[in-house]
Amino acid sequence: MNKLFENGHAEEAPKDIPPGWTLSLFPAYHPWKPEPRPVYDCAATVNGVSLNSKALSGPNQYNLMLEVFLRFQWGKYRYSGDIATMFYQVYVPHSQRRYLRFWWYPNGDLNQPLKEYQLTVHLFGGTWSPGVTAFALKKAALDQAHLFPEKVINAILYQFYVDDYLNSAMTSQDGVTEILGVQECLKNKGFNLTKFMANSKDIIRVIPIEHRAAELKNMDLDNEKLPIDRALGQHWNAETDDIVWLRKPKSKPDTKCGVLSTHSQFTPMLQNNEALHQRRKQFRSNHSCHVIMYQTIDSVADQIYQGVERAQKAAQV
Repeated sequence: MNKLFENGHAEEAPKDIPPGWTLSLFPAYHPWKPEPRPVYDCAATVNGVSLNSKALSGPNQYNLMLEVFLRFQWGKYRYSGDIATMFYQVYVPHSQRRYLRFWWYPNGDLNQPLKEYQLTVHLFGGTWSPGVTAFALKKAALDQAHLFPEKVINAILYQFYVDDYLNSAMTSQDGVTEILGVQECLKNKGFNLTKFMANSKDIIRVIPIEHRAAELKNMDLDNEKLPIDRALGQHWNAETDDIVWLRKPKSKPDTKCGVLSTHSQFTPMLQNNEALHQRRKQFRSNHSCHVIMYQTIDSVADQIYQGVERAQKAAQV
């Protein structure tokens, strides 16, 4: 919470402007992250009304996850990154901040009386936040289209899923050039692309230590193997360049509903496994696919989605 105020992401609520909405606040814990994060409950209702129920979500600005993942598997050299606190990099207009009020202790001192504050940035959990931040990310690229190569701009437009960046290249030099270009382009607009992972140590060596994934910061690249990282909900073994399944499925009863529930736990892996690897081999064997990569993969994604839907329908019969 102290970082929230230090970074200017929250401010004391002006007393001359009445609150539009007050958010409840609680911590959320993630099994893969060491520290809890504050959650502002936009779905909490008062007399049957919540902030999310009244806010407009706007159009879906996200790229399809499967298309991003397919392009990530296209080239020989693969790499990923993450935008640090992406939602907090997009500011809320002053006139709308009164709808993001909350109560907290001054300077985090629990012995002090509660005080009213308001967020200055978009928050995780707001139904409008994904559309706003995705739009801001793409606009950051389009506004600088005259300053960077087309490959860099396309990477920002098509290779992000929320705050996760995944892409691939045929050579390590092409990968390095794109990573540095994308990072600089986003930095110009206030987005910090960091936590990089790659399946090539040559690419990792070029990335400054402070921008590498946590597992790589103290790693001896000459003698140690690359670790397993998470990529769009999957576990990616960067050393062997395999998508691995580490999750133990939850036990379900031996009923129709139980079987379908167990199947749903593996669906993301089924979508991204065999068909994905077969297509990757085809792309690698034909370098000319680079010219029509985005159109080709869109078609492949449609075929895979249709196949998964048919399998799910068959399982329900």
